[in-house]
Amino acid sequence: MIRANTVFILGAGASKPYGYPTAAGLRAYICENFPGMIRGLSFGRMSTVAAPTADMLRDRMYNEAWGLADKFKRSSTPSIDLFLARNPEHSDIGRNAIVMSILEKEKRSRFHEDMDDDYKSQDWYSHVFRKMTEELTEPESFERFKENRVTFVTFNYDRSLDFFLHQSLSSSFGRAAKEAIVAQLNEIPILHVYGSVDNLPWQGGGSEYSADYSSLEVERMSKNINIVYESSGNDVRIQDAIKKANQIFFLGFSYAKENLEVLGIQRCLNSSQAIYGTALHSTAWERAVIVTRLTTWFANEHAGMSNPTIKDCNCIQLLREHL
Repeated sequence: MIRANTVFILGAGASKPYGYPTAAGLRAYICENFPGMIRGLSFGRMSTVAAPTADMLRDRMYNEAWGLADKFKRSSTPSIDLFLARNPEHSDIGRNAIVMSILEKEKRSRFHEDMDDDYKSQDWYSHVFRKMTEELTEPESFERFKENRVTFVTFNYDRSLDFFLHQSLSSSFGRAAKEAIVAQLNEIPILHVYGSVDNLPWQGGGSEYSADYSSLEVERMSKNINIVYESSGNDVRIQDAIKKANQIFFLGFSYAKENLEVLGIQRCLNSSQAIYGTALHSTAWERAVIVTRLTTWFANEHAGMSNPTIKDCNCIQLLREHL
């Protein structure tokens, strides 16, 4: 079990082994596929006589999607969040693009032995779950799962981690009542900084993982997410978890200044914490910049803190060495 207070801070790279895109991948997917996705979307007829037909709604949304994808592609803007911050007139259709892209990736996501061969060795979800359950050997021992001192803070809109933990714990302890499993999982915070496409049924939501969806559901889900530049960074749950952490792991994270500020991390770290992070395919100079970015804000107040350990490695490699 994980008894030290541990916070995992997840960026897009943390979900990549399970079939989800990085910021660059999401940009490419929206530019290449979003208008076509509208053609296959289910549109229900509106209830009033004067309301537009499904075909009219589809055509209108297709034109908006094409305009977004074309402008986004020509803009050279690296992320959809930054593009929407610069072009708020595309905010509604842009959120739809994010939601539909994540839901399509959700249908193709894979775990365990079903993962793509290139990523099976990077299955850090399973590694952490094994750490959390390695002492739970009896049928009723699942009731100790909540004793793990773990908080997940994710910048990702996807629900893959939420789904994985529920599926894994339920399947590991098949005699346990569904309600008892949910009660255990509710003690392990999974905090989505910018929201997620939807809560899963066990979290009180209405959409199953990998389910089909309609235009009405896309509109509903688009209200669940915020883009990077809209958040005020006042989530006290996240800040409290970071302040209390003995160890912090940045996994698949880009260390963008705006994301660090949203965490309020410059007010939360202290000299006794062990801080580790991935920086896959980075140069020594780039890792030095990350270390400087993490330490500059609090160097005077917490002068005794050792430099964070930032490594050119993937998530599983970092966790196998330090968790």
